[in-house]
Amino acid sequence: MLKFIGTRADAPPNQAALMSYMRAAVERVERLGLPIPKGLHKFLAVGLVGLVVHTSVFTLLYKLNDHPLVSKFTRFLGDTPAARALNKLTIQHSWAWLTGLIIATSITWTLNRKLTFAATGRKLHHEVLRYAVVTLVSQSVSYFVFHALVERMKQIPPPVDVVIGAAVATLFSYFGSRFFTFAPQSAQKGDK
Repeated sequence: MLKFIGTRADAPPNQAALMSYMRAAVERVERLGLPIPKGLHKFLAVGLVGLVVHTSVFTLLYKLNDHPLVSKFTRFLGDTPAARALNKLTIQHSWAWLTGLIIATSITWTLNRKLTFAATGRKLHHEVLRYAVVTLVSQSVSYFVFHALVERMKQIPPPVDVVIGAAVATLFSYFGSRFFTFAPQSAQKGDK
């Protein structure tokens, strides 16, 4: 199911190529006369990494339920309490989505803090709290879209629903990160 990620011939093979690819895309948009917010190309590259991590973890956990080894192991256990417990422990799409989100958010916060935005001058725990607020709101939007698609558009594979939900939440996340989470401390009073 992960074959749709990075299978294009022009998909960037590493970080340097990814940044070059993003710069070229930004230049094409700028030639159209559209303004590009500062740092957006880096933010999108970091977001792409987060999206790949989120979708990969989601797909791994969600598809684990259907893995032949799980069903073979359950049959091996027979009609035992352990087999019944294993059957009840199947990972629902909501838990798989949340686990992927937590892992991806940890990675994107670190990358955005190091690569995309300048130092804020805030204490680390203040910045983490701000990032958590922006992430909570933007990912609530993302999850609402994801869940609506999973429940109403069953012909779309769930990993694609993750991608669509993430795309919808990207703009809020960028502006929230730029003007709230990673805004210089002097621009936001009362954060000392």
